[in-house]
Amino acid sequence: FGTMLCAYPITLLVALLSVVAGKTLPFSDNATSMVTELDKEAFANVYSSEDVYLVMFYDAKGDKSADHAAMWEGVATEHAGMFRFGGAEGEEYKWLLDTVKVKKFPAILAFPSMLTSKASLPMHYKGSMNQTHVTKWVVKQLPHTLVYKIAAEKDMKNLNATIDMPKAVLFHNGSDTPAIIRSLSLSYADRISFGEVKVGKPKLAKMAAAQEIKEFPKLVVYSADGKTSTHFDGDIEGPVSAVKDFLDPLALDMAGRDAIRQARKEKAARDEEEKKRREEEAERDRAAKKRAEKEEKKRKRRLKKKIVEARDEVFAAKEQVYESLDGEAVQVRPVGWDIVDESLLKIQEPPAEQPDAEEPAPAEEA
Repeated sequence: FGTMLCAYPITLLVALLSVVAGKTLPFSDNATSMVTELDKEAFANVYSSEDVYLVMFYDAKGDKSADHAAMWEGVATEHAGMFRFGGAEGEEYKWLLDTVKVKKFPAILAFPSMLTSKASLPMHYKGSMNQTHVTKWVVKQLPHTLVYKIAAEKDMKNLNATIDMPKAVLFHNGSDTPAIIRSLSLSYADRISFGEVKVGKPKLAKMAAAQEIKEFPKLVVYSADGKTSTHFDGDIEGPVSAVKDFLDPLALDMAGRDAIRQARKEKAARDEEEKKRREEEAERDRAAKKRAEKEEKKRKRRLKKKIVEARDEVFAAKEQVYESLDGEAVQVRPVGWDIVDESLLKIQEPPAEQPDAEEPAPAEEA
């Protein structure tokens, strides 16, 4: 047992804390709980959170409610600083749970960050209430959207040239973006822009070597102008709080973040106005074209009628002449006499005026 305790101190500590802390429901009865007990007023913050908000809806009277609370407390402790964790009495939110077809408690729902998703409904965990299984599902709820993929040197240059804020780039040899980087990209949205370089490819390994990065994973923060860099020498897979302590002094302050968001909001408003203007202009053009087509049809009908009436008068006169000669009606109208060729209905352009020919100059006398 002593060997196991030395080998897995963090895991055992998390498990011990979760068992001790999670025996009480609601979570608000535990002063050290990592889970926020949500009432209806606080629940409004779930939908407006910039972090991924994970909520367990429980039945306090259930036979295993204490075990489920301990499990959820363990997940919250293990991922402290990466998500926001909540707990709520399930019967109080039956209207929501019916919408996502939750039939029994406990139920775990993941509400996406308002920064990256327009989804109106949360994701529902449908596995067993086992901390290992829940943890695997929880990590998948962190979005990749705000982490810039650097696949070539030009991508790094583009990142430095187009984004006017500090850039945090993780050099690593994993297959997927680490959960902590995806979480930090939400926590520092519009204060630090995050990117990643997967050094498994030779050309990307050379990029890391050119910056004297030899150990992975390595987090490097570049200044807004890209001229200076600061390396994080701690364990990127360690406590999130340590990484945040490193990033805080390098990130834009909240005023800078708000200025960026305000500028983006104003640009979006201008773009929307421009889009609306173009749509209105296109609608006016369509209406004008439709009116012109309608008028053209009327003009052709009137002209066709005149042509047919003129032909009718000519052929009627011929019939009278023939009838007056021999007293018998003679068919003098060819088949299709009243069909008007489309070419006759076109608007005839007046012939262009020809310039007067210049008179030849008189020959000079010898």
